[in-house]
Amino acid sequence: WAQSTPLGAEGWFYDFCQSSEIHSHHTSMESPTWSPEKERLARLLAPDEGSFEREYLARFISTGSSAFTDQTIDFARDSGLFEKGEITYQSKKYLSSAQIEAMPGNVYIGVDWNIAANGTKITVWKEPAGMSGRIIYQDVISVEHPIYTQMTAVDRLFELCEKFQPVAIGLDKGYGALSLEIIASKLEQERYKWLNGKFEVVNFGEVLYIPVVEFFGDSINLSYEIESEKKDDNTVEEMVKLPLKVFMVSVMTRMMLSEKVSVPPIDIEKERKPLISELKSVKIDKVSSNGYPVYSKTNLHKFSSAMLAIYVYFLKSGNFHIVKEDTR
Repeated sequence: WAQSTPLGAEGWFYDFCQSSEIHSHHTSMESPTWSPEKERLARLLAPDEGSFEREYLARFISTGSSAFTDQTIDFARDSGLFEKGEITYQSKKYLSSAQIEAMPGNVYIGVDWNIAANGTKITVWKEPAGMSGRIIYQDVISVEHPIYTQMTAVDRLFELCEKFQPVAIGLDKGYGALSLEIIASKLEQERYKWLNGKFEVVNFGEVLYIPVVEFFGDSINLSYEIESEKKDDNTVEEMVKLPLKVFMVSVMTRMMLSEKVSVPPIDIEKERKPLISELKSVKIDKVSSNGYPVYSKTNLHKFSSAMLAIYVYFLKSGNFHIVKEDTR
């Protein structure tokens, strides 16, 4: 008898499970306490399909596997099809950036700061009026060598804010310490005060405490994943603890699968690697000792920017409150 959660297709437990002497292989979903509510929670908290299969179906997922399955990316791509699209790709029509920009609706922006060689990536997303619950990838703006400085990147961001009047802006804290100081200074100016409260600064090293009832509509009997937090009114709230980046990938995956995120398979001409190609390049480098995936980071700056925009859209559209804990 052996009982464990697979961490990868290697090691003693993997060899044991491949033995011809093993006559049965049972999963969490066979438990009499399993329910549709548990599965709904589990699928949201699992950052990708591979992680869900490993955690709840006890399947061995090799490191180097994709964080986003082909099916997930296909859903996101095909939900961007429009009969009146000006751009044709593989005989299918997609809206151009100009067409999306011309549509009325709410704008969301994600910003991934980087060194000059990689450039700061700013992605712009539109939630078209009359299409509530759906966000479309509009454009990417790169501020890079030879014009790159943190000041020019911030100035470009504020130009875009004035142009698009965004509902929310997600900012990566990573390389952006000085940029965030510049932003804070600019927000004191009268012309930019309307932007106060629209920025969400994200540190990928943070841990989230997610309110169970607020997210899932009811208390979920998953006691081993739930912690309790005492509120100001002395009531107790059930919270799920999860690394922020794991949760962000999970949110992005679920929204893509439900066709709430549209990503055309093309980008503006100057971009060497379309966003959809970056999504295909996101790999699981390894699985940590606590069972969470560790994602590849090389040259995936547009993906990070997109993830930030989708994250703030998710937060604003649901008016969720999340408690953060900085682990760095």
